[in-house]
Amino acid sequence: LAGEAENSLFYSTLAYSAGEESISSQLGIFFYRGTYGVSKSLYRAKHYFKEAAGKGRVTVYYRLAITLLELSELQYKDMNMRGIPGHSCIPKVLFWARKSVESTTFRVADTGNFTEEFRASKVAACEKSKSDAYKLIERLENLGDQSCANCKRDADSFPDNIMQCSQCKAVWYCGRECQLKNWKDGHKIDCVKQECR
Repeated sequence: LAGEAENSLFYSTLAYSAGEESISSQLGIFFYRGTYGVSKSLYRAKHYFKEAAGKGRVTVYYRLAITLLELSELQYKDMNMRGIPGHSCIPKVLFWARKSVESTTFRVADTGNFTEEFRASKVAACEKSKSDAYKLIERLENLGDQSCANCKRDADSFPDNIMQCSQCKAVWYCGRECQLKNWKDGHKIDCVKQECR
């Protein structure tokens, strides 16, 4: 098994260095899981997943979202990662999770000349990814709309409805003043326009 792992890693990196675009997602998985002879590295996994996502590999959108979230949890262990303007991963996590939900469809072309069993496993993996992305979106949105991202007041204490950032749809505010202050304090760095919505 050790020889197979080394061979898999060797041929994957060889294909990657030769410009094989589809292999970046596989290398991301190796580093995310810490398999095939590599140490787990969320930073390297993020690099390969971002590269694959940038090339339209829809199967890595959700993987990129959870990698970004895990990296942020490691970096800001004891802090509310949503509460640090300019350092929040939540807009990017929600962007990629939403993109996963909207884009994760199985294409026969993705499997080439493989067996029906292999194709069925790919369909199942895509459906699981989509389901997991829905759950992640729901969890983060439910967490986010409980309080103002700027003043941290509980949403139940607002006289009006809590308002959502119109661009990233990942943070909520009690009013315009808090939205402007949070933007200047660093949300402008975190904000990602939700083009896929």
